[in-house]
Amino acid sequence: MKHFLSAIVILVVTSALFACGGGSSSTPPPPSTVNLSSCVSAPGGAIAFNPPSRLYRMFADIFGAPAVADIPGSSSVGAGVTVNLIQIDNTGSQIGNPVATATTDSTGCSTLKAPANFVPSPQYVVRALGSGSSSIDAMVTGTTVKVDPSTQATETLILTSVSASQFATLTSGNVVALQNEVNQMILDDGLTASSGTVNAVVTTIINAAANNETVTNLVSSLGESGVIAGKVTDSNGSAIAGVKVLARDYNNWVTRATTLTDANGDYTLYLPPNKDYIVGANNATTNPAASAWWTSDCATACTASNQFKADKVSVAGSPVTKDFKLPVGIGISGQVTGNGNGLAGVKVLLRDFSSDQPAFNVTTDSNGNYRINTLAGSYTLAAVNQVSSSPFGGIYHSSGAGTDNSQATPVVLSSGTQTINLALPAGYMLSGKVTDPSSGSAVPVTGIPIRIYSDAANASNGAFVQSVRTDLAGNYQLVLPGSQYAVKSRGQTSIIDNSSADVVTNFTSNVGMATATIVDTSDVPIPQAKVSVYEVDTTPSCNPSNANAYCYTYISNENSNSDGSVTFYAPDSSALTATQSYVVQIKLDGGQQTLGSVVYDSANNNNAISSTPNLASGTAVTFTAGITNPFSNLYLPAGGELTGKVTDNSMVPYANAVVQIRTTNASGGGNNRIVTTRTMSDGTYTVSIPAGTYNVCAMATSNTTGETTCSGSSAGVYELQSGFTVNANGTNTLNFMF
Repeated sequence: MKHFLSAIVILVVTSALFACGGGSSSTPPPPSTVNLSSCVSAPGGAIAFNPPSRLYRMFADIFGAPAVADIPGSSSVGAGVTVNLIQIDNTGSQIGNPVATATTDSTGCSTLKAPANFVPSPQYVVRALGSGSSSIDAMVTGTTVKVDPSTQATETLILTSVSASQFATLTSGNVVALQNEVNQMILDDGLTASSGTVNAVVTTIINAAANNETVTNLVSSLGESGVIAGKVTDSNGSAIAGVKVLARDYNNWVTRATTLTDANGDYTLYLPPNKDYIVGANNATTNPAASAWWTSDCATACTASNQFKADKVSVAGSPVTKDFKLPVGIGISGQVTGNGNGLAGVKVLLRDFSSDQPAFNVTTDSNGNYRINTLAGSYTLAAVNQVSSSPFGGIYHSSGAGTDNSQATPVVLSSGTQTINLALPAGYMLSGKVTDPSSGSAVPVTGIPIRIYSDAANASNGAFVQSVRTDLAGNYQLVLPGSQYAVKSRGQTSIIDNSSADVVTNFTSNVGMATATIVDTSDVPIPQAKVSVYEVDTTPSCNPSNANAYCYTYISNENSNSDGSVTFYAPDSSALTATQSYVVQIKLDGGQQTLGSVVYDSANNNNAISSTPNLASGTAVTFTAGITNPFSNLYLPAGGELTGKVTDNSMVPYANAVVQIRTTNASGGGNNRIVTTRTMSDGTYTVSIPAGTYNVCAMATSNTTGETTCSGSSAGVYELQSGFTVNANGTNTLNFMF
């Protein structure tokens, strides 16, 4: 066979030499060209394309089958397909004659030879021609071009959004960023090319995009007139190519636009004008410069590692320039696997370990590999899997099971690089839909969080697992390790067990809503305050273990936006008994040192708060199904951070231990709960409360009896620290060892 192949090569080369007159030394060298490599795939590999010739069939037999395409059911078109490099207008129509033309080989690939002055840009496409008028396009964003139904769908989405002038300024970075999101959507939704035609597959992708929040936002923003542009460089001032730059709404952190920097480090984002944004540079390249969010410090060195530290960027009528100078960072890289195989499309998230505030995230490539460059610090690393065809549950990086955030092992970064591989366990899909029936029909609720908690059967162990937002059709999906969970959304709770099968959980009840704005005493909005609804039962018999204790049932929580606004939910109050009521708690546990958590009290929340009511004495809040109860500003008082560590006598940390802050004026041997938090895997906790003196109780995870009074200490179960004083405007440390 080796000699046979050599003979073919000699035959082809010899024929070419004869055609050129024998290759005389007097023949001038060919003009310099720009070579574009393109590969074409389509549903079934032959959708109305010209059949390969006999010669090309022979080469296909020799060199083997084409490579597998990205979309299941799509494969190489094989040999003999005409491929043109053409310029197009914003309608997709060809301008002038082809810049270059070629014919695919047995693998569906070809090399297009463009003139020496050709520069790849989205204003040019590689168009593969079929019989009749059928064709597939891919915008030219580099010298290697993949042509398939996904690239055609991306082009179609763009051209239906932009005007002629906007199309003229479209950058390769804009297109590649959108194409990446389209490819991720195809993976998540399990789209295939089984329909049999290119047009049908393209239509399927575009229909799916209509329900995908990120894809829809990116497409619509390309047609907007607002502009944020700039340059991304490292600490030496050298440009960094391939950095993902993204803009999110300032108030609710929804991604509105993304792009990639070009070879000069330049980027351009198109956005709705007259709005406020935050802008981040997510560096996953081999350049170790740290990812960061834009602040005024970026003129010398960007230092904001998470989005809540980002400065507001206002976009009006004129372009806004925001440059990033990224300091030297630390790289985290590795592979996400399932059953030993690399998993594509899994999201790898990096969050601040102590505050749990999000930093950046990336998505694994086709081999399951990922990389994130970040600033020094202590982080939580997690894998979240929403890919339909990938039955492996998301986890946290941990020395143990790592299925919830209390088990996450901190990733401490100071210098150099770290390799962290994540092997996902077998899991099953949790999916469903959230709808609002208040209008008489089931209206999809978009962008609302679905929060999952572990060990639903044991309330003392209900650690946070993961969360996901609904799409534009109200749908959500997430692959979780097989277990029992409490799933919460829109004031509703569903207990599920996905140990052996996929689970569908819909949230369809007609619930009550309330709106508020969380501010400090100077009317400054407070972002990321956790607004929780509790059901309080004052019947002594509700807790057989302690007749003096009230019962508190956690209903739901929502986080305030950057502008302090929040909407929170609970079932209709008419379902409560005479001894039950809803109260609202506003908790800060992100390391705030100047404010305190409180329970809503109508006597004090209408102005500067001077007292700290507990859950039992909070003002009852009425929720009416289908009705929104509007609150005015809810003010948080001055306070300080209470932090510490919970360990046993051998200094072994208690992970997921409960830490409760209580009043000191208790009667009957009990004391009244104000706010509760949980420890991380290293035993640390943090919560912010108003200045004052408190009883603080730590309860270990071994406390399966559900102890809530904490009227003393019990070795290995719980410990009470009475009369601990918390000072405002600082950190107050209280450790527990038992």
